[in-house]
Amino acid sequence: MKKYFTACALLIAGNSVAAPDGTLTFSSNVVGTACVVNPTQNVVIEDIPTGMLLTVGSVVAARNFDIELSNCPSSIKSAKVKFEGTASSVDNTLFELDEPDSPNTAKGIGLQLRNNHSYNTGYINPNTESYSVTLDTTPGNINKLPFKVGYKVLNKEVQLGKANVTTQFTIVYP
Repeated sequence: MKKYFTACALLIAGNSVAAPDGTLTFSSNVVGTACVVNPTQNVVIEDIPTGMLLTVGSVVAARNFDIELSNCPSSIKSAKVKFEGTASSVDNTLFELDEPDSPNTAKGIGLQLRNNHSYNTGYINPNTESYSVTLDTTPGNINKLPFKVGYKVLNKEVQLGKANVTTQFTIVYP
């Protein structure tokens, strides 16, 4: 009887079947090479006199800059740029200054990034994508993706110091 019971227990345990709870589908496309991009850029913004930082909400020391894409394959028609970085603890539409707790870092300002070289275009919040730009894939052509950057005054009293901001960017091909 003991042998029969052991055999039945093993038979039952060996036949347990787990039913799937769901399905995952992984999708992708294989595409040609991406555009060539200069991976590291240093955008130098002029020093900001405190006299320019008197009005809360104003944007000062604005500067245009471009991210250049070259040798884009004809299969890629447009591009966006995703800017990654830390959002300001005061205004999450702005980028936080590097080392915000350091006594050497300016206080009361944040970095504002905009699409295009105009003030009439949308903001690019930290960790979001820019507008899409149509690319010219003519061999040898350089596509310039235009942006504007400046410092937005957040507090009535701005403290002197370094106003550096580091972001990472990723080119997104929609």
